[in-house]
Amino acid sequence: MAANARRVRWKDKDFCILTSHKYETCLVTLFIRYESEQKIEGAHITGFLFHHQNIPIWITAGHAMEDFKKLLASSVQIKQCHFIDCAGGGGQTIPIDRNDIRPVTINRDGVDISIVILPGYVFKTLFANERNYWLNAPKPHHLKKPKPIGFHLVGWPKILERNSKWHISKHVIELSTQLTLICLPIKRISGRKKSSNSFWNRKGGFYGRILPYTNSTKLDLESIVGMSGGPIFAIQPQKDGSFNSRLYGIQSGWLASTGEIYATHISTVTAIACKVRKQLKSLIKKKHEKHLPPAE
Repeated sequence: MAANARRVRWKDKDFCILTSHKYETCLVTLFIRYESEQKIEGAHITGFLFHHQNIPIWITAGHAMEDFKKLLASSVQIKQCHFIDCAGGGGQTIPIDRNDIRPVTINRDGVDISIVILPGYVFKTLFANERNYWLNAPKPHHLKKPKPIGFHLVGWPKILERNSKWHISKHVIELSTQLTLICLPIKRISGRKKSSNSFWNRKGGFYGRILPYTNSTKLDLESIVGMSGGPIFAIQPQKDGSFNSRLYGIQSGWLASTGEIYATHISTVTAIACKVRKQLKSLIKKKHEKHLPPAE
């Protein structure tokens, strides 16, 4: 009985909430506020910090970055654009010039990623916060470990976004947005080889199903829109009853009717990052390399 309780603890709501505080140290959201048809709107992209061959990068979903670029190219007026790190729960706001966001984006053939070199001024601010954690690709021997007991998907769903307004004066309105970090338990499933739905026609990735928390029969969230680009962690139980986690993939697609998801495997991300390394290196100035985190 006790052993079984330990095996399902990874999907307890309280455990997921506690674990989300651990995961949030590697998460950074890209947030913009814009004016459209005389209304102020906001949008965010979930992403995470990653360290690849001595290059600090921010990773998100390719389709999320494509949507962001379309918004920038539209007729809306951009009011604010900044990164927000959430280390420690408080988060610091780091303004960024939208022209400094130069991604390498792929969204085809089941690969849905965007790799963004962080401008020096953004990177130095993030790196100065010792609470921020830079994820690395799993070591080859980690991939040979026993199958994970389950997975966690982490990110900020749009449905939980809260916007507030304060009238400072007759003509000035202060706006703020609160994002809520969510950790969802995921069960791996097999893809469907024969389906007319393009969701099932992606190759080389990860398919999963969002699970209700333990002792619950329904999902807590009606929508996970906004969590694209969030990391997926593989959960491995340890002999002492604790759990280890390792980066496994990047959230990409979601079927609202069934709660099934698709993610790009992290090995695909590192393989692509290696192929475009020269391009990535050209986007970062050598004078910032002395500030890079040490390779692990």
